[in-house]
Amino acid sequence: LAEAAQAGGFGTFEHSGSGGLTSFEARRRLEADGKNVLDPPQQPGFFRILFAQAQSTIFVLTMIAALISHLVGSDKKACILVGLVVVVLGVNAIGEYSGQDAGSELLKMSSSDARVIRDGGQRTVPAEELVAGDVVLVQPGDIVPADMVVLESVDLQIVEAVLTGEAHEITKTVDVRDKDAPFPSNMIYSGTSVVSGTGKGEVVATGMQTQIGLIAKRMAGGSETKDGHLSPLQQSVSTLGKCIAVAIGLTICVATFLAVETRYRFGTTCSAEDFNCLVLAALLRGVIMSVALIPHGMPFVTMVMLQVSAKSMRRRNALVTRKTAVDYLAATSVICTDKTGTLTQGRMTAQALVGMYKGG
Repeated sequence: LAEAAQAGGFGTFEHSGSGGLTSFEARRRLEADGKNVLDPPQQPGFFRILFAQAQSTIFVLTMIAALISHLVGSDKKACILVGLVVVVLGVNAIGEYSGQDAGSELLKMSSSDARVIRDGGQRTVPAEELVAGDVVLVQPGDIVPADMVVLESVDLQIVEAVLTGEAHEITKTVDVRDKDAPFPSNMIYSGTSVVSGTGKGEVVATGMQTQIGLIAKRMAGGSETKDGHLSPLQQSVSTLGKCIAVAIGLTICVATFLAVETRYRFGTTCSAEDFNCLVLAALLRGVIMSVALIPHGMPFVTMVMLQVSAKSMRRRNALVTRKTAVDYLAATSVICTDKTGTLTQGRMTAQALVGMYKGG
């Protein structure tokens, strides 16, 4: 037990014996190691999400177009463009901010109560008050409340699908049968389910030190907004925005050059000899022409498409933390899996009852 605790880097673990801890020692360890709960997922703030959304090339170009429209006197068009950007950014940011619930779902896998042996007797305590060294009893239907070493096992079988994706039952024993396995036979883990048999285990890890806690940490550290981690749709939009920016620059240069060379003065008060005035007028005309190249409606259409797809997945009980996950799924052409149990709930449920009845 001590070796298992030391290898896992656990805090105040000391073997308590079959009689369990005393109430005084349990309180001391609880104060030292903290409660047996998962930390709430770290979520970026709303304005941080909004700022990240606003860095899109298309949004920047649209705001530039709105500014130019205002400068040339087209205030109505400028208001429409600004309003479009505000609506799309707001809806995207609200949808992503409210959808950050994957880490919270892990909290639902925790047990609420646990049967422990303390002061030489059996009692029921809140699972969040378990500490390293507590002796816990488990039976069919229980959710294992912490990572434990098996002390007693009577045909104890556990489903570790939450950790491994394997839907079948695994027999747990006091003796170590598979020392090199990632989840040894003499260990039971927080969040796994007891399907049959009974057992007794001694807690070696609680809270974020458990295996399910490590999963929560990995999920909290994920990011998809860094360079090289854009979704296929984000990459396409980013590439399109850069191409549009280049096209706008070329359009402005070509239009300005042609207007100056031909001394085009329609709609201006410049004289044919005033070169500086002709250049400025031609440059402004080229900028106005380039505004038409910006696909102002594309961010709105993209937002609607992803929102509808995300809602469709939620109706099928799929967790959608970011709408770009829908894009990744749409871009997936091959899924490699060894069995359907990895992708399903790992259980069969009767959906309808069909019977035959013979009258008389």
